[in-house]
Amino acid sequence: MEIDLVTNPMLFDVPEIAPGDTHDSKARLSLGKDTPLYSRMALVMDVFIQSLTVPKGIEISTENYDQDSRMPPMTVVQRRKIEFICEPKFEEQDGSKVVLVTSYATTRTQFETWTRFVLTETLNLEYEVFSVSRYGTLDPLSTLENGKTLCDVFRNKLIIVLTEKFKENSSDKEWISPLKVLPNGCMQQTSGYDPSTRWLIVGSND
Repeated sequence: MEIDLVTNPMLFDVPEIAPGDTHDSKARLSLGKDTPLYSRMALVMDVFIQSLTVPKGIEISTENYDQDSRMPPMTVVQRRKIEFICEPKFEEQDGSKVVLVTSYATTRTQFETWTRFVLTETLNLEYEVFSVSRYGTLDPLSTLENGKTLCDVFRNKLIIVLTEKFKENSSDKEWISPLKVLPNGCMQQTSGYDPSTRWLIVGSND
């Protein structure tokens, strides 16, 4: 069953939970195959608890409560916001000589500018996209789903690195640059990549 969460928020009816007990509610969120890369959406989840019966003789103002609602008075006890970003799986392209290294800090505007206006329309180049926040590394010996290492797939290519900082996990306090997961730097003598690999670092202050 597909539900449009923008116009039809999803409600989970939770049974009465005794002290110390737990209850799991599950839902699956999927993005359509035509979702543009680096599109973003946020899912906000509120946990409500039904207001308890007020003891006789005590009055509580309900001026902000919708009297026409069929739901009993509720109080928000917890709120969570999760951001979803459509990031690509790395796929090799025939004839590609450029790899654009992105992260979830990359905006859709940045992505469209590089892929559409710079690489395609201006330079007429085939390109590949590697998300460092999806794969978590730029180690030349790291192995991809196709069994090849990054050293293999970056050979004879120009690697364009967008260096906006990102968090590896939403709970982390530290923001890191994609260059921080390039363990040996990008100097030809020490990088561990093939000498034919070239690097273009964009926006780096490191």
